[in-house]
Amino acid sequence: MAVLEYVAYSFATCLIIFVVPGPIFFLSISEGVRGIRPGLMMMLGATTAQAMLLLILATGLLLLLRQVIPELSIFGAALLVWIGSSAVRTALGGQRKNQHLATGGSFARGFAMTVANPAFILWLLTVGATVLEEGLSSLGSVAYAIFSVDILLSSAGVSLLLVVLSSRGRKLTGETGIRALTLVSGLAFLVIAFVLVAPLLQ
Repeated sequence: MAVLEYVAYSFATCLIIFVVPGPIFFLSISEGVRGIRPGLMMMLGATTAQAMLLLILATGLLLLLRQVIPELSIFGAALLVWIGSSAVRTALGGQRKNQHLATGGSFARGFAMTVANPAFILWLLTVGATVLEEGLSSLGSVAYAIFSVDILLSSAGVSLLLVVLSSRGRKLTGETGIRALTLVSGLAFLVIAFVLVAPLLQ
């Protein structure tokens, strides 16, 4: 496989995981509603966590996370319930307009949501590892650099687009539109939390 062919293949595969609505997708919207700066800080937190996971993947330690996926799912679901319920309270008028959707900084929320996202980690261990292995077999170690850059660029690109659109939506839709968007993203977090823990309840 040629370098440019692998770049396109890897980037397309990575982009798909981030354009599918999930925790980071909705967190980008929630933080973007609060403004560009919180959204960018959330994006920086998420990409920092992804870079850390990629470094762990390079050492092979990410395979150990397979053994703690149930615990990771519970922790991730708790985090989603916490942020989702905060968003719902905000949308329903339970908090002042200028308060954060949840306690803690935007960077910390982006970081925690990525590290505690078992769906992303499972994708990294399965689809991501397959894409990486295919590149390593034909291009050598340069494939790891390409794959890592593709993950970070696709994640940051999707988040940045959502943050910008959400922050501009504040000016276009007014308070009612923002409350509706916040309510939808909050409810989405709660649904995703249920989906995460549902297999553990069977």
